[in-house]
Amino acid sequence: MGTVTETRDETFAFYRCHVCGLPHEHVDGVKRQCSFGSDTDSAELSDAGPPGRRVLGERYRVERTVGEGAAGIVYECTDLRLDRLVAVKLGPPLEASVPQHQRFLREARTMAEVSDPGTIVVYDFGVLSDTGQAFIAMELLHGETLWERMTRPMPLSVVRDIVAEILLVLGAFHARGVVHRDIKPDNVFLSDANPGEITVKILDFGLARHADERDKVSAGNEVLGTPVYMAPEQVWGGGEIDRRTDLFAVGSVLFEMLTGQEPLEVRAAEPLLTFLRRAGTQPRRSLASLRPDLPEELAGVVATAMSLDPKDRFPDARVFLRAFIDALGGDESLTDSSSWRIS
Repeated sequence: MGTVTETRDETFAFYRCHVCGLPHEHVDGVKRQCSFGSDTDSAELSDAGPPGRRVLGERYRVERTVGEGAAGIVYECTDLRLDRLVAVKLGPPLEASVPQHQRFLREARTMAEVSDPGTIVVYDFGVLSDTGQAFIAMELLHGETLWERMTRPMPLSVVRDIVAEILLVLGAFHARGVVHRDIKPDNVFLSDANPGEITVKILDFGLARHADERDKVSAGNEVLGTPVYMAPEQVWGGGEIDRRTDLFAVGSVLFEMLTGQEPLEVRAAEPLLTFLRRAGTQPRRSLASLRPDLPEELAGVVATAMSLDPKDRFPDARVFLRAFIDALGGDESLTDSSSWRIS
């Protein structure tokens, strides 16, 4: 089942789900968990044993749990061979869910395809012989997710720098034909490993695929992604999924960073299928309607990114970035991925 993250709205009636991005009710004081996007019971993903007691793959000693999502649990582990701390993500065993198991292994290969400061370094991956669970060993990050950062005021300059880095990293993957398909604030990490510097990292490539391949590890009519940020073609599943699908999600994230609200109104207790129908056909809200103080050009950039028809969106991440920076007054250095990092 999916895990949950508290909504920024100060209310006790609903919480915002980590998996689908929609508000769910508290039922008799208990959070109703969301099964969207996950067909594996949490018990099949967890139980790595007491910290310091279990060793995964005869190499990674579990120290503590650092994160949990619909497709796996992430542990901080000590690499006993190299004597260093790493993150190990455990997925489902093959017999629990063949599609999720295959998708998990594909995630590791995809993450290793691009070498960029904005990607996570993969050290090792495979299947544990004792449990049959897939695992990925990767660099251990320190910092916070964009979702966590969005709980505090964000100057426009910070919004600019974070979104610019997201687009630069996505551009590197798009150049290799890889589409992420699940860009959202929870999957953007602000790493503070270097003193005085924040590096944006893109997380969770479990749904990523090459734009020219059919998803052979999806189950039936399964909808893959996070509904709040999904483009119409991703909602319906019948359209072409390419780099413009990711750019729609970036536009949605940018809208939320600037307004504190989702681009498509989220109604409490609305059934997921009802929301999906609206997400597939209803134009997103105008940035100018909520932030008339921002430049008109910026509102136009956001609207273009979130166009319902992919043909009306930016063709690639670099064109999006150029228009975005121009709308904020221009800064040539921000289009060169080797020349800057957030300070």
